[in-house]
Amino acid sequence: MSFEKIKIALEAGKFEPVYFFSGEESYYIDTLTALIEKNALTETQRDFNQHVFYGKDSEPQEVVNAARRYPAFSERQLVIVKEAQHFKNFDAFVPYLENPVASTVLVFNHKHKKLDKRTKFGKLVPKKSVYLETSRLREYQVPDWIVGFFKEHKRKINQKSALLLTDHLGNDLAKITNELNKLLLNVPEGTEINADHIEEYIGISKDFNAFELSNAIASKNYLKAIQIIKYFEKNPKAGPLIFVLSIVFNYFTKVYQLHHAKGMSDSDAMRSIGVNAYFFKDYKQGAANYSLPKTEYILMEIALTDAKAKGVGQTNNIGDYELLKELVFKIMH
Repeated sequence: MSFEKIKIALEAGKFEPVYFFSGEESYYIDTLTALIEKNALTETQRDFNQHVFYGKDSEPQEVVNAARRYPAFSERQLVIVKEAQHFKNFDAFVPYLENPVASTVLVFNHKHKKLDKRTKFGKLVPKKSVYLETSRLREYQVPDWIVGFFKEHKRKINQKSALLLTDHLGNDLAKITNELNKLLLNVPEGTEINADHIEEYIGISKDFNAFELSNAIASKNYLKAIQIIKYFEKNPKAGPLIFVLSIVFNYFTKVYQLHHAKGMSDSDAMRSIGVNAYFFKDYKQGAANYSLPKTEYILMEIALTDAKAKGVGQTNNIGDYELLKELVFKIMH
């Protein structure tokens, strides 16, 4: 079952005997676990009917014993197993899974890796529970996720601002959500969130950031690129070198892939290199300004700069942003 369908059912107060949330993306797992914890019992019922275990500190039989009890002064009891990935013997849960107690809601919160489907329990759990297996979003999918997040919270955001957030926050949805909540607290419903809001409440400059540096390099605007680097020198937290290099490297990796997608339609090329339609023109501009041999050279130079920044093969102590200026000069000349 999908995250959205499970969420809708839980918000409607429909609970099943066993839930197993597993996988690499902890945001979905923690969100559904918290939703069950919030809605399954009232505050007064929790004292007698909510039991929380941790995989590191518990044995399967302790959880089973708790799950087989009957609720006190309530129609149901709730048993939550957090960090369930630390259990060594999931097969100990098989007898309970085959015959769960109807008045118990048993939740397994199994994060950072997927369930081993080769075991007896692993084969049984998708059939005998509400099962969700999560994967990390690819980075190109995150801007659309951010747009959807704000839509759900009755706000809007444009694609460029969503990409600005993605470039700085990556694809860890839990980390992203923590920052987006700052915007929810400060920007009223019905408002379109823009780069000014992001700069004010999250601290990402709308004009001087790694995304704008990539754009300046793509358009061969050397003066703008150097201005951004000088801003980073004065505000190192705004553009740590390793982070900036990863953004520029990612940009030119897509340009390299686009060169190899020559002859494809734009829609096919977008799918091939995995970019959002809104930003495809930026990669086309890069491919127009930098030939395939030049792009290969640039990727090599970025890798060498990354190595130097980490102290590999550097004989003199060159500062991070001097290295970045040197790289940009090599790219554009």
